[in-house]
Amino acid sequence: MNTDELLVRYLYIPLAALAGAVSSLGARRWRTMTKAKMAMTVLMGATFAIFVTPWAAHEFVGVDEGDARATVALTYLFAIGAHVLLPWLIQKLERLIGAGDTQ
Repeated sequence: MNTDELLVRYLYIPLAALAGAVSSLGARRWRTMTKAKMAMTVLMGATFAIFVTPWAAHEFVGVDEGDARATVALTYLFAIGAHVLLPWLIQKLERLIGAGDTQ
């Protein structure tokens, strides 16, 4: 692994996850959120993307483990998806099984 790959893996992936998580706030009602809730939202989206993306990219999308560019791009998309798609899927699942208070 050369220095460029190390830079991508240890700097660009977390930056992409953080940028995606912040970008995803645009799809939420962030103006009514407290600062603590915004921070938690960004942290949860970024960590979800950092830990889930490499596995999902390799396992489901077919991205080679050495393809750092594709992994960084997918990390950004997964961070956005963590706040846009996951709540929507949870609501659909709750309606399907009839559990909980749906929003």
